[in-house]
Formats: sequence, C-alpha cells, structure tokens
Amino acid sequence: MIPQDAIEQILQTVSIVEVIGSRIQLKKSGQNYKGLCPFHNDRKNPSFSVSEEKGLYHCFSCGAGGNALTFLKEFDKRDFIDSIRELGKIAGIDVENYLTGTQDNILLRERLKTMHLLAQEYFIKQLYSRTPLAQKVVSIIKQRYLDKNTVKTFGLGFGGEKRDQLFQELRSQGFDPDEIILSGLCGKTDQGRIYDRFQQRITFPVQEADSTIVAFGGRAIFPHTSAKYINSPETPLFKKGNILYGWNFAKESATKNGQVILAEGYLDIIRLHQAGFYSAVAPLGTGLTEDRIAFLKHKIKEIILCFDGDSAGQKSAYRSAGLCAKFGVKTRVIALPENEDPDTFLLSNGTNAFKQLLETSVSGEDFVLNTASILLPDSIAFLNSVFEYGIHLDGAILIEQFLKKIAEKAAVSLASVELEFSRFRKNYERFAPDPKPESPKKNLTNAHELIAILINYPQFADDAAEIITPQDFADPEHEQIFRSILLNPEKPAEHWIRQVGNSDLIQEVAKVTSIPDMRIIKNHAVQIRLKSLETQSAKLSQEIFKSEQTETNNYALIEKIKEIQSEKIALKNTFYHL
Repeated sequence: MIPQDAIEQILQTVSIVEVIGSRIQLKKSGQNYKGLCPFHNDRKNPSFSVSEEKGLYHCFSCGAGGNALTFLKEFDKRDFIDSIRELGKIAGIDVENYLTGTQDNILLRERLKTMHLLAQEYFIKQLYSRTPLAQKVVSIIKQRYLDKNTVKTFGLGFGGEKRDQLFQELRSQGFDPDEIILSGLCGKTDQGRIYDRFQQRITFPVQEADSTIVAFGGRAIFPHTSAKYINSPETPLFKKGNILYGWNFAKESATKNGQVILAEGYLDIIRLHQAGFYSAVAPLGTGLTEDRIAFLKHKIKEIILCFDGDSAGQKSAYRSAGLCAKFGVKTRVIALPENEDPDTFLLSNGTNAFKQLLETSVSGEDFVLNTASILLPDSIAFLNSVFEYGIHLDGAILIEQFLKKIAEKAAVSLASVELEFSRFRKNYERFAPDPKPESPKKNLTNAHELIAILINYPQFADDAAEIITPQDFADPEHEQIFRSILLNPEKPAEHWIRQVGNSDLIQEVAKVTSIPDMRIIKNHAVQIRLKSLETQSAKLSQEIFKSEQTETNNYALIEKIKEIQSEKIALKNTFYHL
C-alpha cells in the first residue's frame, strides 16, 4: 500500500505536461497546452487541454480528465501499481519500499518521519530556550543578517547543549534506541554510549519536494569543532544522491523560469532565497550527480552553476559542467571572487552586485575552456579535457564554434584542432563495434545497438522518442521492443531479454555496463530516422513513377518528398557524428 501523502508528493513533483507530451503532441496555448484528445476520435479541432499549474488534463468534447496518474492508467492501459512506479521514477522518488516492503517496513518509515518532526520541534525549542549557548546561536544567525521570516521558513534550529537530550526526548515518546539510531538523529560510540548527532550545532532540516523532513544538516558553532558541517547518514528515508536542498522552495520558480541556480551549501541557498533568487538549490554529499541532472533535465532548461570562488569550487563547477553537457543540459557559470561563496558575496556586496554576476555569467563551454587552460597547462591534457566536453555538445554548429574557440585559446590553427578532435572522437566512443572478419555478425546496426542500450536503461527511451517512432524501425522485433519499453520503462532488462529472439542482441545487452552517452543515443536515433525517411522516399518515388505512367496528379506525393528531404537536411545538420 502506498500512502496518500507519497502519491501526492509524486504528483506534485512530476510535470504533467511532460508525462502527457511524451505520448501525444501538445502545443502551448496561453497558460495551458492543447492537443488532439487520445480518448475519442479527435482529428481536427484540439479539444484536449493540459494545465501544468493545476496538474490536470481535460477534454471539452468527451469529458475525459484527471491527473498524470489517471492519464497513464487510461492511455497506457496500465494498472495503478505500474503507473505509480513510472511516475515515481520520473519524480526521483523510490516507491519500491511501499510496494515490496512489509507492513512493518511501511510503519517504520512513518515512525522515522514522526521522529524527524519531533526532532525539528525540539531543535526550534532549543533555539529559543534563552540559555547562554542558545543565545550565542541566535547571535550567530543575526550576525549573518538572516531575517526572522527566513529563519522560520527554512526551519533553522539548535541541536541543544546536552549530550543525549534529544535521545531522551524521543525515548519518552515511545521510540526504542535501535530505531532512534536508525533515524540518524543520534549515534553510538564504540563504547556503546548514545549521543545526539547535532548537539551544539545550528540545524537545517532537509526536506523532500513536499516539504517532508527526511534528514538534517548541522553547522558547528565553535571554531575548534572537527567538522564544520555534517549531514545525517543515509537511512530508509534519506539518500543523499536523491535530494536537492531547497527544491521544495525552488521548484515553482525553477519550473516557471526554466532554470536553477546550483550552489554548494545550506547557507548559500538560504541567502540566495532571502535575496530573491528563488530557484537556488544545492546537492548534498558528493556534489552534483547524474541522477540529479536527469531529474532536473525534465523540469528546467538551464543550470546556472554558482560554486565557491576557490580552487575546489572551480573544479566542482568544471566537473558539473561536463556532467550537464553529457545529459544535454545547458549551463552557465557565475564567476565569484576568490575565497567568496554566494553567502559571503551577497552579505558583503548585496543583491544588485549578484545580479550583475548573473548577467555576466559565462557559458559552460567558455568556462571549461578558460578553466582547462589554467588547470591543464600541458597542451595534450588541455585538448583531451575540452574535447571530452565538446563531444557532448548538441549540434554541428555548436561544436564548430567550440572548436574555433579551442584554436584561439591554444593559439593553433583551426584545421589542426579539427584533425585532433576527429581523432579523439573516433577513440572516445564507438557508435558501432569495429567490424571483425572472423565475426561479421558483430557489425551491429544502429537499431540493434540502440535497442540494446534501451533494454539496459529504459529511462532514456523518451529521449530517443524525441527523434524516432516505433514505426521507424525496419525490424519488427526492434519496433515491438521499442514500443513496449516506451509503455513499460520500469520493467528490468531480464523482462526484455526473455522476449528477444536474436542471440547477438542478447550478447550486446550484456555488454552495456554503464550509463550511455546521450549523444550516442541521439546519434543512433538520427541514423534510424534517416534510414526510415530514405525508405519512405523510395516508396514515394515509385508511386510518382506509377502516377506518371497513368497521368495521375502527383502533386501531393512530390510535396511529401520535399518534406522528407527537408527533414533529412535538418537531421544531418543537427548532429556532428554522421
């Protein structure tokens, strides 16, 4: 059983426009989106309306309507469980604990949530307890010029003075020591003594998209404390890689404006929001992950990287820009002064100065070039690093412009850079296995390789579907598998392998061991679409020939061929590796 609050959180997180738009064509119409209704014979006048703001769809002709969950159940003919699984995957919310867990596990999660709520109440109570140490914490917060509304909105608190006061508080509420330790709110020493994890720290509640508290961060109040910042350990409620701090506050602004500001720390995000930059979020733990980029990709068009101005911050921005490029997400980078972070910069310089930094932020490509030239003075290392970024750029024109910038930065001829880039590209990712005389079957087609990738990573089927349809596959087996994956992306590789009759394809599936480069997926899709267009064009040419023999009007056929030729040209200009 999935709790209603979990369902509501998923529905609040997903974009209903993206869910429905991945299955039927939608066009912007005022505040809403319109399309032909898939639930009745709607062929001329679009009567199907989708509201992103309300999270609902409605057909004014047949009366069909509901939310994203309703649509999946009706359109895909899925049951409730399959539908909520897919939406959970899109939302970045793991529903398997609800689906596969016992009633005891479900109850445990609810008890953990309750403990975090009680802990938050305790931390706030401690902050305003007026003890000397609590007053010191209040003074620290005031010195950071955080106003009362900001402190209240973000739920800042104080972990208390005593070693195990929160532990005793939770014990008095009926929680046993083992589940308190499991919550991450308390820890245990090697000697078996239990302590409050966030004692003598300023606390920051970490919240999911629906504002459910699942963890805490803590900032030391004494300079001699070994770790300035700590986070809750991972628990059944909390996975660091699945959380963006501040997203519950930023999601509305971010999705409306199509961009997020990505910073590094709790105070950075709080300061940015107080200053009016409401789309600011921060990854927790090891920094920006591929999962979080994939999550944001479906909600925004651009990530503005605003990391610390020191060497470590610039390296993080460099790495993050590369990861974003891999997923086809546009980036810009704000250049903070050395040893400044968003919090200190805004505190010292004000909102207008930060707006100027936003306006003068550089593209991800320019940042990568400038940073690589500083970090990697060796020419070979420099070229390899920037080439690895450039290979992910989406389109021949962007890559050509990037190569020109490389030539200028390296003070070498464009022809030399293009030659080296061509060599690098060939060695970087093979779009098809090298043909081997002793095993000609291994010279697989684009369709063969794309299907092998999607069987392993069905979440990328929607990206391929931006370019191709199931009908573009010449092989009926490929067509059927692609269609099925689009409808059932949550099913594991084993499910699809059982349906594959081609032994070479099964072997290729086994070789896919890492998340594929998005350009590989798109390149395969382009090649498949081009082949399909060529087939269509050949058939139309035959029809034109027959019509000429019978003196039949062939104007419509000629126009169709022109449309196909235009699409082929557009596709060939879209990607570099053709």
